[in-house]
Amino acid sequence: MNRTQTHTRYTTLILGTIILTLTLTSIPTHATTTTRQTIITTGTSIQHAIDTATPGDLLLINPGTYTEPLTITTPLTLQATTPDAVHIIPTTTCYYTITITAPHVTLNGLTIQNPSPNRYATAVSLCAPHTTITTCHFQNTSLGIACWAPNTTITTSTFTNCHDEGIALLGIPDTPLTHIFITDCTFTHNCDGIELQCTSHTQIHHCTFTNNTHAGIDAINTDNNNNHITNCQFTANQLGIYLANAANTQITSSTFTTSPAYFTHATDNDLTNCNLDHLTLQDRTTLTLRLCQAIDPSHITQIDSTLT
Repeated sequence: MNRTQTHTRYTTLILGTIILTLTLTSIPTHATTTTRQTIITTGTSIQHAIDTATPGDLLLINPGTYTEPLTITTPLTLQATTPDAVHIIPTTTCYYTITITAPHVTLNGLTIQNPSPNRYATAVSLCAPHTTITTCHFQNTSLGIACWAPNTTITTSTFTNCHDEGIALLGIPDTPLTHIFITDCTFTHNCDGIELQCTSHTQIHHCTFTNNTHAGIDAINTDNNNNHITNCQFTANQLGIYLANAANTQITSSTFTTSPAYFTHATDNDLTNCNLDHLTLQDRTTLTLRLCQAIDPSHITQIDSTLT
């Protein structure tokens, strides 16, 4: 074999090896990750299923009433097999019915109560980020959800007869809670529907607030800034919204019926395309109204504040 033939042969071999390698690399393996499912029935322990779960597990709960408080320490989904038919009501005195300490937890389709006489008895204590709560019902408790963690989504849920708040968003001064999304929820017969404590960049959309004895939404403490409230309805609340020490709140396309809007020491807030029947501004508040239905001047109280 001459040198030219040898070179050609080796070149062909090398090119063939490269092509084979690239072909094998491009062949899909079709590897899939299967979510492990566990079915829970009445008379069995949800907590035991949680304790033996692995990250990403789906725990499916059959209809019934379950009476143990729960602590979730693993990323997982806790889901009712039949919506509105799974009730978690502890029979022992406890501060929290469900405590979430792991990120990436989902609660779906549960009815959660905490009838404990403790002043701050809470249905869900949420202490880890990236939690999703959807289509759940919070009833007959002091607090529905006490949220201490950012990046939380709460959607299509109801809050009824929460003696303190339906949802309390609990940041701390100079370290506000951020990026909370609350959408398509209903708040009825609570003290406050949603309370903001040191919370920023919260989105509250398409929610209804009815017959709450203090406020549909209230903001207290400091650092309640840059929050957005859109397409909400406030009806027959003592106050539709109460903002104290809140800045740069954007409220758009919302209706306040027999639910006054109250701002105190709240700066650079904005109401756009809203219907209001009563408005109070005091203590160096600044508020801009844009494209809002005209308010009877006798229904506006303005003390040491600026309305434009």
